[in-house]
Amino acid sequence: MINLPKEISKASAKHCAALFFNDLLEVFLKGSADTIDGQGTITFLNYRDRCFGVTNQHVLGDYVRPTKEKVFHIALRKHIPIPGRLLFKSTKDNPDFPFDIAVFLLDENEIKKGGKIPINLEAEYVPMAEHEQGLAIGFPGVERCVRDSLTMTHPLYHVVAKCVSASDRQIILYEELPPPRDKAIRFGGMSGGPIFRLNGNESYSFTSIMFEGRGFADNEDGFSENDIWVYGFPLSNEMLDHALEIFKPSLDL
Repeated sequence: MINLPKEISKASAKHCAALFFNDLLEVFLKGSADTIDGQGTITFLNYRDRCFGVTNQHVLGDYVRPTKEKVFHIALRKHIPIPGRLLFKSTKDNPDFPFDIAVFLLDENEIKKGGKIPINLEAEYVPMAEHEQGLAIGFPGVERCVRDSLTMTHPLYHVVAKCVSASDRQIILYEELPPPRDKAIRFGGMSGGPIFRLNGNESYSFTSIMFEGRGFADNEDGFSENDIWVYGFPLSNEMLDHALEIFKPSLDL
């Protein structure tokens, strides 16, 4: 395992945000900090002059569009409803596009105004190979905390681990090391976050979207174990083109 330079951890964190849903009436009455239900992570991509937000289908569930009972928000400089709309979603059981994925079309100006920087998919995608170092980023729900009645913080994890399996369907990262003694590390909420290939200690390249993980304390008894696992699927230019061809969504915002 390598030490992650601060320059890489700071820069890579700008490509994703915490994603969660609320009941609209509850948000109005209590503020979003006290009304968050499920949480995941959304990754921002720029492709062919459009901004996309990518997460997992299992994060959205049956969501199709905002309703008063279920409005998805993202944590930028403040919590805002997703500035765009759902284009398509798919599951691993779909033979045409067998990935746990959901893709939004977003207003890029709103994403940048919130301090985030979409990944340029055409220029920055690089496939992952076995034995290379990967970096997975996401916002675990266990770290979420209320600062005051109307403010919530969303700490994120940077998980560095070695690629032990790589194919056109799945990327697996694994690392064995002693868990921290002062906190329980759980990956729930990181689903939908980006996975990068580390190019030495100098740079990183986008390679995958995380759909599952196991932190040190992610087991039935809750005790910490000595290994971590991250599972993702590659998302290249060609794959996104293929998905857009299959689902044929309107690309008008």
